[in-house]
Amino acid sequence: MFKQILHKVLSINLACLLFITTASFAIQKHYCHDNLMDVSVFAFQEDEGCVDELRFESCHNTTETVKCCIDKVDVYNGQDMIQDHLDYDLSKVQKIFFTAFVYVHLNLFEDVTDKQITEVLYTAPSFNVDRQVLHQVFLI
Repeated sequence: MFKQILHKVLSINLACLLFITTASFAIQKHYCHDNLMDVSVFAFQEDEGCVDELRFESCHNTTETVKCCIDKVDVYNGQDMIQDHLDYDLSKVQKIFFTAFVYVHLNLFEDVTDKQITEVLYTAPSFNVDRQVLHQVFLI
């Protein structure tokens, strides 16, 4: 029972780890006048309530239009390729040794209570025959 639950938990954790390492996502940040106004993950937000343009007079006495809002997008790329095999080249003898080693150590600490104890169920034979007479061995 415990092994099955542990196996399921480890399988789910490995699947989540695989998903996280291969997933790509983008974080979009919206700055207005150097202040962070909005952050979104996976979706692009719309400008709401932010004045897009700011008019000011430059030193040449002309009016210039400057954008006060800045959108910054950080893209995190996941892993593209996944190895589906091991790069180890083991010989047949090494594979047999490894298999035997793992088998021995997994079964080293078996629970003794699960096995049937046959001495409790075994009844001793009844001796109805006199052995001294049967073999004709007498003390003189």
